[in-house]
Amino acid sequence: MNDIIPALMMLLVPLMFFGFFGGIIALIIYMNVNMRRQQNEVLRRLAGRLGGELREGDLFTSPSLRFLHHGVPARLDYFRTGGKNSKWYTQLHIAWPDPAFRCVVYPQSGLAFVGKLLGMTDIEIGYPQFDADYVISGQDLRGLRAALNPEAQRLIEELRRFGSGDLHLAIQGGRMQIRKRGMFRDWNTLRHFTVLGLQLFDAARGQAAAQPDSAGIEFVVAEAVPLEAPICQICGDAIETEEVFCRGCRTPHHADCWEYYGRCSVYGCTSTTYYRPRSAPAAAAPARKRGG
Repeated sequence: MNDIIPALMMLLVPLMFFGFFGGIIALIIYMNVNMRRQQNEVLRRLAGRLGGELREGDLFTSPSLRFLHHGVPARLDYFRTGGKNSKWYTQLHIAWPDPAFRCVVYPQSGLAFVGKLLGMTDIEIGYPQFDADYVISGQDLRGLRAALNPEAQRLIEELRRFGSGDLHLAIQGGRMQIRKRGMFRDWNTLRHFTVLGLQLFDAARGQAAAQPDSAGIEFVVAEAVPLEAPICQICGDAIETEEVFCRGCRTPHHADCWEYYGRCSVYGCTSTTYYRPRSAPAAAAPARKRGG
């Protein structure tokens, strides 16, 4: 009898240990499944309103909604950064007619001030309050002023103020991307984000198209770059050779652009390491001219 009790204890302890951690894993799986269900449901409802196509998410992939906005391809999806302090973002992508145009806008912050000290460019477009509140980068000043017209500024400010209070706007490589921190799973918040984002696209594109000297841009929908095309967010060019992926968020970059920039280009991602796909070509890519 005295020998049975220690033997039972030796058997029960591992069972309790595995049962405890098994319960935690089961809870995490349940929470992820429930999260995906909520994402799928709200995007399905929005797809019905927009006439779009829902690509449902599962345990390992997030859902996305593809639709046309006045004939222009658009996509709504979720994005998660890597690392210990990972964050969820909701983002809207819309094809932009001019692949060469570049405009990046985000609110001023302490990190932005440090970036200026290190030589980061912050362009002023002639609107004192907006220039003071936001960091702006790009090459074509006239095009930036046209795209960031007063109506676009109003919508940018409205987008920033609701929800988390942050915003990252990037027009480059033939697409506009609007990103806010947070996973919008309720109908009202996601609908509000989408409506404001589409209004911002209309305001920015309409005014930019009206500029006769806007770098010779002709706003024709058929010339927009497909949303599936991989674009390097550092240089704005299509990624055809020497592709590397951020280990945190898996965003593709040119290898030489990553080496030049030193980290992931995605707003909110702090990763400084990348990996190469197994099928990546061994030959070095020819040097490309970077945009400023």
